[in-house]
Amino acid sequence: MTTTRKPAAVAALAIALATVVLGVGVALVAGPSAGAAPSRAPASRPAVASLRPFASADLSGRATTAVPLVVGRADASPGIHSTTAATTGYLSLFQEASATPLSVSVDGGSPIVLSSAKFAYGLIQAGTHTVTATDGASINLSGTVAVGPGQHVTAVIYLAPGGSAALTSFADDRTAPPAGQSRVVIRNLANTLPAGVDVYVDGTLVAPSLGNTPSSPTSVTLNVPAGPTSVAVSLAGQGLANAFDGQSGELAVGDLLNVYVVGDATAVPPTAGLLTDLIPLPSGYRLYASDGGVFDFGSATYHGSTGGLHLNAPIVGAAPTTIGLGYWLGAADGGVFSFDAPFFGSAGSLRLVAPIVGMEPTPDGGGYWLVASDGGVFTYGNATFYGSAGGYALNKPIVGMAATPDGKGYWLVASDGGVFSFGDASFYGSTGNIALAKPIVGIAPTVDGHGYWLVASDGGVFSGGDATFYGSTGGQPLNRPVVALVPTPDSLGYWLVASDGGIFSYGDASFHGSTGSLALVKPIVTATTPGLSVPS
Repeated sequence: MTTTRKPAAVAALAIALATVVLGVGVALVAGPSAGAAPSRAPASRPAVASLRPFASADLSGRATTAVPLVVGRADASPGIHSTTAATTGYLSLFQEASATPLSVSVDGGSPIVLSSAKFAYGLIQAGTHTVTATDGASINLSGTVAVGPGQHVTAVIYLAPGGSAALTSFADDRTAPPAGQSRVVIRNLANTLPAGVDVYVDGTLVAPSLGNTPSSPTSVTLNVPAGPTSVAVSLAGQGLANAFDGQSGELAVGDLLNVYVVGDATAVPPTAGLLTDLIPLPSGYRLYASDGGVFDFGSATYHGSTGGLHLNAPIVGAAPTTIGLGYWLGAADGGVFSFDAPFFGSAGSLRLVAPIVGMEPTPDGGGYWLVASDGGVFTYGNATFYGSAGGYALNKPIVGMAATPDGKGYWLVASDGGVFSFGDASFYGSTGNIALAKPIVGIAPTVDGHGYWLVASDGGVFSGGDATFYGSTGGQPLNRPVVALVPTPDSLGYWLVASDGGIFSYGDASFHGSTGSLALVKPIVTATTPGLSVPS
């Protein structure tokens, strides 16, 4: 039932001509206004003698180059099953300072041997961590790296101008870029003084005279249409024809490509080059049954379930962590079950006026909301209360909830399609005054929060704001009712999920499998994407 693919933040290191190899209020629309994912023609290639491919984003392709992160503090070990309110982040650590392997330690943990062709990665407790590195001779480095809750942080041990080893770190922007595009972030870690380097993307100069500040490398960020993409770099003013390194590859919609200029570009010949780190958005989905059974497809990974436990009340909601390594399950009595996810509290001990019907995580994974069928909202962790429908005379019960991208608001939806907006959530229409063939069962926002979809149990889809209609099962005979609509990360498509685990794909949503042919113990009640996929 589980299909395994592990896209990850990966560094592949190669330095051209180097003496060392350096290890990268609008009405809802219910009709067919279908749209196709944007595409672009193949881009022109820079005039560079050899364009190496971007770093592979598949663990299976570079299994010999990756090592797990080892952390000294007991509360920060990778793969923890947290049962406290402490939150976690993700750290990728690699070195380009020495051809000689470095012995690297995090918070006094067992040393990790990092050659220029290896890197370390893993889940880590949010907070400030001490990193030490030595080659037993000239390199003896100690520095700190701060990782916030839900953050993905890259730390680099690099050769600073003057020849000394230095440590720098930065939080990766892993939010989805605009629809149909990918994000490219370029940082200069190289000795390029005084002029800096010129960086070209698809043959166009995008970062002239990009300099290097050793403690905080300068950077440029741009969004490019998905498709063939190339990056090349030359000393400032020397032109594309004199580029000393270049890489190319195919960027999918939503990819993040980190590009680092490393080494000494002032040497003759330059001992410098590009390090790339290609990070894809997740592809896949996770289905959750009312007994807490969890079924993973695509890049989603299994972290546990309540399928074998006796529950006081059925599971009705679920939420993935921001960093994609775990999830929460929410029960109708307000009980919350955490799997590789921090526990922030539950309503399991409360006497609820109405049962819980849904669960929603905060954008940084530092908390979650529970919503009851009477519109009552319960907040945990860093989830903020912006209002509820608990005091309203509702025509129909609340069946779902969705948060805005910044977590400063949310929508509640009732089974008649009535939509209630709180905080910075804008109202984009409802079906409250429409005679529906079947009741609404869920709401899902677009990636920018300027629209949403409502889905009915017959698979009818209603689009509001900038949400695009890509199709529905509204006119089809279904074996089982639809229980959820799950948007793709770029909002250019969605999956409809039926209670038997049947999957219906629309727009750029790919089919990764289903439980439609299985004899389930209990029905599927909800579904999510896995969150950002990282190695585990």
